[in-house]
Amino acid sequence: MSPRAIVQIRFAHVDGESRPVAASTKRRGTGARVTLEVEQEAVVAGALFVLYRLGAAGVVVAGSARRERIEAALASLGGAWRILRIPIESESVGAPRVSR
Repeated sequence: MSPRAIVQIRFAHVDGESRPVAASTKRRGTGARVTLEVEQEAVVAGALFVLYRLGAAGVVVAGSARRERIEAALASLGGAWRILRIPIESESVGAPRVSR
């Protein structure tokens, strides 16, 4: 099994919906947040693909460094779900890093 990391997903309200905007390996601040266990490679890459439900609740059900894993989960759900790539703030750096 590959090493895992715990990240906390932060949300923002955009056009009346709650959307994930970033993740952090630190637990801090206030507001709506979700904690996910993801591959360590997502933290190293500085970005994460998340599967979330559209709407005001901001429900995130999966996160991975690899988009194809999230697409497989989406195929089984159907409905109003989206995949979004968000930056991960590193503990040591504190600023979003995005790999391309």
